[in-house]
Amino acid sequence: ENLNIVFNGNGYSPEWPIEAKEKRGLKILTTTVDALDELNSDKNKELFSSLKVLSPVELDALTTIQYERYTEDARIEAETMIDMVNQHFLPACAKDLKTYMGTKLGGSREKVYGAIQESTDALRACVDAWKEATPKEAARYAQSTVKPAMDELRIKVDTAERLIEKSLYPFPTYLDMLFNHHATIL
Repeated sequence: ENLNIVFNGNGYSPEWPIEAKEKRGLKILTTTVDALDELNSDKNKELFSSLKVLSPVELDALTTIQYERYTEDARIEAETMIDMVNQHFLPACAKDLKTYMGTKLGGSREKVYGAIQESTDALRACVDAWKEATPKEAARYAQSTVKPAMDELRIKVDTAERLIEKSLYPFPTYLDMLFNHHATIL
């Protein structure tokens, strides 16, 4: 009965979700919020209650705490991301852009850096629009609205990381983190 969940192949391959769902009848839960919804299902309440692990009320409470934790973690991450961009990254972008003023050498910098500001503003709007709702609704908003806005900003910052002058970049780059221990000059 439980062998359907045993998989000895590459769980990251694109074939696995297809096999899991279509051949094995397993649910594909790709987010924490989806997993919490499933954890608190009537089927699991009955299971945990029958085994005297958790009562339905206890499982509701546990799930509510996990929704709140997910939401608060996402809120902290989003606020931190906004602060890092506004206080460190955008000022460095402005200094880098200033270097190229009056020349045609700046390339796409102005557009790329401007897109960072737009994405930061969009993320700020998402965070400001976060309503005090049920813990489940707040977690769902974090998962479906805030996290995608964070991903979008991350893509823009990663693009700018490849353009900005190294001495102006306010944080360790991926290159620094991966290879700085191999050489003093990168």
